[in-house]
Amino acid sequence: MGILVVLVSGCKKDKSEPELSIGDSYGGGIIYDKQWREDNLMTYDGFYIYLIAATSDQSKSARYDTAVRICDQLVLNGYSDWFIPRPDDLNKMYASRAAIGGFRKGYYWCFDFTGNDLKQCINFKDGQSHWCSKDSAFCVRAVRSSR
Repeated sequence: MGILVVLVSGCKKDKSEPELSIGDSYGGGIIYDKQWREDNLMTYDGFYIYLIAATSDQSKSARYDTAVRICDQLVLNGYSDWFIPRPDDLNKMYASRAAIGGFRKGYYWCFDFTGNDLKQCINFKDGQSHWCSKDSAFCVRAVRSSR
């Protein structure tokens, strides 16, 4: 019985592509997080995925179902793949709010896949997460990913 060795060539990071930082304008919005993804564990080749927030709120007073629809249907700065942020995304946006800019000191909706009438929201006054009635009217800021 022999051993078969398969070499996989990784996708090298394009050295001409600048490495971007939180707060930089990119991909139709402003970067709020970046994550390194390795394509090949043997050569450590890989790429960054940039998480991008819209440059401003899409609404300052929307119910949950409307907030989801606003983000799903949004076409902004040439991009149509926007979505309502997940709780982790919104927490990262809160942590980077000074670099992103334009946030109100109030509640923002985040995605919640539960079927009940209480949905998760985050207060941008203090960063605390809460369960709120889906009929409440809060701010909405759409996000997208670079990949």
